[in-house]
Amino acid sequence: MLCRFNLALILVLVSAVAGADSRWVTDEFEVMMRSGKSTKQSIVRQLRSGTQVEVLETDAETGYSRVQLPSGTEGWVLTRYLIGTRTARLRLPDVEARLQRSEAKQAELKAELDELKSMRQALEQQVAELQSQNSSLEGQLTRITELSSDTIQVDQQNAQL
Repeated sequence: MLCRFNLALILVLVSAVAGADSRWVTDEFEVMMRSGKSTKQSIVRQLRSGTQVEVLETDAETGYSRVQLPSGTEGWVLTRYLIGTRTARLRLPDVEARLQRSEAKQAELKAELDELKSMRQALEQQVAELQSQNSSLEGQLTRITELSSDTIQVDQQNAQL
């Protein structure tokens, strides 16, 4: 009986896992700017992720920082929600533009590499042909040298006669 219950429980759990679909937490996040250093204080504004603020003071004991918006509005937010760089969502367009430029440059360099490879192949073929011609010319030079050495001896013999 207990074995059947365990088997049924396993089947229910497996079917629940099989039916699950993946989700992601949104990067659209809002931080509450409050009139004081606690959640009991009234909300002055809701700040969307990526909002730039100037930190005026930080209270390490409560974990809040007093901030000021470019409009001049001041309030308190939890310090742990403040980061020293722009959010990923704000940096993404710049990164995507750099990626597109890099991909275009990569394609350009690949085309140049292919052209250089083809030129190298042509030059290697030319070198092989020139080496073959050189070998042939060396053979001809050797033959001419042999013939001319006999001619010099014959000329010297003629001179003696």
